[in-house]
Amino acid sequence: MRLHAVSKLGGGYGTFLRALMKRGEVVWEVSSSEVPLNPATVKRLVVYGYIPDFPFRIFENARKYYYFHGLRMLSRRMLLGRREVNPLHLLRLMRFRRWLRNFDDYLSVSFAMRDAARKFYGVDSLVVHNGMDMDGNGCPSEDGEYLLWVGRGAWVKGLDAFLRLMRSLPEFRGVVVGNVNPVDGYPNVEFSGYVEDLREIMCGARAVVITSYFESFSYVTLEALKYGRPVLVLRRAAGAWEILQMMGLYRWGFDSIRDMARFIEEHPRLDFPGHPDLSFFSFDSTYRKLLEALG
Repeated sequence: MRLHAVSKLGGGYGTFLRALMKRGEVVWEVSSSEVPLNPATVKRLVVYGYIPDFPFRIFENARKYYYFHGLRMLSRRMLLGRREVNPLHLLRLMRFRRWLRNFDDYLSVSFAMRDAARKFYGVDSLVVHNGMDMDGNGCPSEDGEYLLWVGRGAWVKGLDAFLRLMRSLPEFRGVVVGNVNPVDGYPNVEFSGYVEDLREIMCGARAVVITSYFESFSYVTLEALKYGRPVLVLRRAAGAWEILQMMGLYRWGFDSIRDMARFIEEHPRLDFPGHPDLSFFSFDSTYRKLLEALG
């Protein structure tokens, strides 16, 4: 028996776990319920996210896997490659690294996440890329009207960089979607908040823009490609850039906001190269690889 445990369903691994549940996998939301089955019957335990007080002892018969879906316990200075001077940040990282010793094996959602886990946490991991269900129709072929940014208010998502991009492109319109507080001083940027139908707003976009300081993976990138919309990515958004590289879409990756802005100005119409083969990222493919990794 396999059991997937998460503190609370949400974020990228929430999307992933709900897809697993559709395929009959047992998911335990630790913060809101008791263990849904007899712990002694669990042979493969997969944990997502950081759960400091997780009851490892009751799963003594299980092989334990930690699945890196994102960075944990890292400060901004650490992520930006600067020397950390705050001992509290260093202590948090040390505690997390000790907690990771409870596991027998590790998985990562991308090569970018695997490299980060080696660098910051000192563990190696097997890469099992995330996937998504590929059903649904693409967008109409006509050009979109705006540059779209999708995310949340955390600094790592790089909203500041997107706003710098829009300031340098006053003749273009930008739309920000997600749990983000509106920012004054950007007349060409509309803050739309949370939207129910992301497909509809993606289909209205000239391009989707990823300006994160780091991405372990990027469902937004996959969704945009699925719907037939270009995705312009800063290469530092490692997991998003990884997807574009795997699809051969190198020309949509940039080292700086300046380079991205120049590209947009020189290409007012961004041609989408047909429909790229996203079968590698289909959830059925991901599920098969996950089961192989768990043995």
